[in-house]
Amino acid sequence: MSEEAGTDATDELHDTVGGEFGFTDERLAMSNASTALLLGDGRAAESSVRRALELVAARPAKDRSTAIFGKAAADLAMARLLSNDLEGAAEALETMLSINSTHRATGLVARAMDLRRALTQRHLQGTALAADLGERLEEFTRLPGQRQLVPPYGMLTLDA
Repeated sequence: MSEEAGTDATDELHDTVGGEFGFTDERLAMSNASTALLLGDGRAAESSVRRALELVAARPAKDRSTAIFGKAAADLAMARLLSNDLEGAAEALETMLSINSTHRATGLVARAMDLRRALTQRHLQGTALAADLGERLEEFTRLPGQRQLVPPYGMLTLDA
């Protein structure tokens, strides 16, 4: 429903000034992917992420968003993990892991941490690929960009 044509009605505050609801098509596809991931629907998430990646790739190089590209790669990896496709997740992670530390914004680092946790699931324990990806993700989150809001491992718990 989010991709259906709207009424063309706009709201000055939200669509113009704040821009909160004036999503680009790729941002809308990413939002749909995030929803599918939260619902545990790997297939729908992968479809939306692929759409976002196509839209980003269609833009001129100077207008491509590294943030959306990296987050889309991370979401694609998570979608594939939800579908029990570890090799496919590893392939998607290569794109994300290649992002320079100066472009590792909060959303990307948070996704990397989520992926690291997902790789510790019981059915993946003991697999060499999951262990290798986990180590690479841990290294990735050690070298985030300069303005991070994501706390390090262990600080998200409220247990004292």
